[in-house]
Order: sequence, then structure tokens, then C-alpha cells
Amino acid sequence: MKTKKMGTYKKLVLILLAGAAIGGAGGAVLGACVEIFGPGIAAGAEDMPDMLGVLQQVMLPLMVGIGAAGILIGEYSIWKLKDIEENIAGAEPASDVGVYRGI
Repeated sequence: MKTKKMGTYKKLVLILLAGAAIGGAGGAVLGACVEIFGPGIAAGAEDMPDMLGVLQQVMLPLMVGIGAAGILIGEYSIWKLKDIEENIAGAEPASDVGVYRGI
């Protein structure tokens, strides 16, 4: 019996189309929100300098925290890769690949 497999390119095209549809729907919702709440947003723009001042005070600690988290995640990944490398180096040769050994 012949099994139907979806090609890699077809699968990629479907994923891209799904992403485009989701992005388009999100853009439509955001555009509708701007149209509906536009006057309120314009009135809130008067407070923008105050919000920017708060953002400037918080920006450096946030960047340091995000950078530290990225470094820690990278170090953890390298540590895990070293464990995997040791497991692969200590593995038996693959002469019996595909042979089922029932235990």
C-alpha cells in the first residue's frame, strides 16, 4: 500500500500561509482597535513624556536581566551538550542498528 506523504516544501508553504493568515487577522484586530479607541489613545499621548522617563529608568536593569538570562540559558545548553557528547563517546558501536533486543 502506498502511503501519502506531504512534501517538505508543501508543508513549509502551508506553515507560511497559516502564519500569514494569523498575522493578517492580528493586524485587522489591531487596526479595528485603533479605529475604535483612537481618540482615547490620542488623549493618552499627552502623558507620553512621563512614561518615557519611567521606561528610561527601567531599561538598563531590564537589559541586564535579559542578557544574564540569555547567558545562563546558553551555558546550560552547552553543559547539556557536553553530557550528550560523553554519552555518545561511551556508546557501543552501531553494528546492531535496527535489531530489536527484547528484555
